[in-house]
Amino acid sequence: MHSRHLRLALLSVACGALTTACATGGRTETVEAGDVARSAAAARMSATLNPENRTTVMGSVVVEPTTNPNRVQIRIAVHGAPPNINLPWHIHRGSCSTDLGVYGSVASYPMLGTSSDGRAELQTVLPVAPPSGGSHVVKVFAGPGSDVVVACGTLEQSSGGSS
Repeated sequence: MHSRHLRLALLSVACGALTTACATGGRTETVEAGDVARSAAAARMSATLNPENRTTVMGSVVVEPTTNPNRVQIRIAVHGAPPNINLPWHIHRGSCSTDLGVYGSVASYPMLGTSSDGRAELQTVLPVAPPSGGSHVVKVFAGPGSDVVVACGTLEQSSGGSS
């Protein structure tokens, strides 16, 4: 049984090497597992959402790359919001006090629907590349069509796995 696992492991390594050689036109490129982990960790960002405009809305956001460089996975969670409402949210360029515009299309961001206890959680994939260069924040708004920010947090690079 041990030799069967060893043969499968060797076959897997050989197939990976062959696939890499074919994809690179015969050139051999070595990618260490640690390099992949460092790249993923470097692109991971997170923010703590703090109350704005005298609200009690707080939360957290995690932004992670996907295998598609033009998509990003986002997990956002809030609490302290009014019950049973939809809260728009977006990544913005700039800071919580200086808005330089929405990152991507506003239509790409699904609403956060709060529960009866004012909590909301959402995991989604947006059709944008991970934010880079300059400052980015996540803003949560009071409701559809509102420009009143109820929570905001600065995205910063973070390390580690899923939280």
